[in-house]
Amino acid sequence: MEKEGAQLLAESLAGKQVGGYVVGDLLGSGKSAVVCRVADRDDLAIKIYDPDLIERYGATLQLRRIERQLELVQEDHPNLVRTMGGGQCSASGQYFLVMENTGPTDLAACIETLPREQIRPLVRGLVSAAARLHELGLVHRDIKPSNIAIRPDGTPVLLDFGVIRPVTASDLTDGTDNRPFLGTLRYSSPEYLLRTEDNESPDCWIALTYYQIGAVLHDVIMRTPLFFDKSEPYARLVNAVIYDIPVVDAGDVSPALLNVTRQALLKNPDQRVANLTWQSFLDAVEPVPDQLESLRQRILVVQSGPPTMTVSQASSQRVAMDTALHKATEEVVSVARTTCLRETLLPRSTVELDRPQGQIQSVRLKFEPSAKHGLKHELAIVFGVHLEDIPSTLGFLSSASVIGLTDEVLAPVEDHKIYQGILERDLMKESIRTHIYRVFLAAIEIESPVQGAASVVMTA
Repeated sequence: MEKEGAQLLAESLAGKQVGGYVVGDLLGSGKSAVVCRVADRDDLAIKIYDPDLIERYGATLQLRRIERQLELVQEDHPNLVRTMGGGQCSASGQYFLVMENTGPTDLAACIETLPREQIRPLVRGLVSAAARLHELGLVHRDIKPSNIAIRPDGTPVLLDFGVIRPVTASDLTDGTDNRPFLGTLRYSSPEYLLRTEDNESPDCWIALTYYQIGAVLHDVIMRTPLFFDKSEPYARLVNAVIYDIPVVDAGDVSPALLNVTRQALLKNPDQRVANLTWQSFLDAVEPVPDQLESLRQRILVVQSGPPTMTVSQASSQRVAMDTALHKATEEVVSVARTTCLRETLLPRSTVELDRPQGQIQSVRLKFEPSAKHGLKHELAIVFGVHLEDIPSTLGFLSSASVIGLTDEVLAPVEDHKIYQGILERDLMKESIRTHIYRVFLAAIEIESPVQGAASVVMTA
């Protein structure tokens, strides 16, 4: 509804009863309804639907949508708005829905000022709410900052179930066999905007929800609405949703959160479902233990005792898509070289590229034997890059290690991954460095290779 029309509707109903509730002050409005405070109940709000829209699209469709929302009356989830009742008022003829009053603040109003420390409870609450709907066999379809209330204690609450629909049912909510677009353009995934989703598969709706959570995270991280610079004209925003990869980058946000947000915003829904789970979002906002320091301390303990013989570690690596191979490989080379140059716990090393084999390019990190560092034999750690999506640089790293004849070729083992996500230096750095320390620690802890063996390869 237009702001002026919403104000007029709210004023015309103020002080009157709708469904047994006295309509109070206007709290807000959306495309299809106004939301007012219940006059004698500060904890309740009443949503009254625009009579003009009902006349245009039919009362039957609106009743179906209200009835679907009423399926959640018994649901008591801390991050889902409580639904109390609704229907058509027999006295006034108005269509309405009664819900809890979550307060005046929504995420859209504080997107520019939300403290970084509130991202964690926001993600946990939003994911919990969305996952609960999917457990109930429902999909929201319109997750966006203005549909997320923020309680005074900071708890996020998902609002507005107006276009909710069952995951496996027909499009009753859509109201037509033509599958019209229902939702918010800016926060819709490409396949849902074009209504090309495979709605026979529950995965298509999980893919949409992942995307919309990613879109909310974009706004929180970047402190601006998704595709804000592409807002006008309308066709430009449509084009951005379908084709443009949004920038998600901030120095005061963890690489893990940047990584999961970028994966959630992938254009291909199959890639979202393949690479993400609900737990992916939760893990991205959890504190990361200092694995590097722990490994350094263990290396120091081993180095302080008698030198030990070593064996190599970890599986191998596959890399695809030749067009992006060089750039991705250089990122790995840069991290490996910087790690070894700056660390006195590690012996002298060299970094070199193995000869490409098909679509596989390996980076070989070789450590010279050093009694001082507890390494009796030459050690090689081989890294590779597998690029799964060129525009977003989605992919994974895997690794194999060998002690002894380090010039031998190691067969790549694709399923041993040390990193998965966006292949950028700052995002991969922690995983690569941690793996180098872990392999080196294993090498100086393990006794010498079996007598007579030229080399030993082992997996981490």
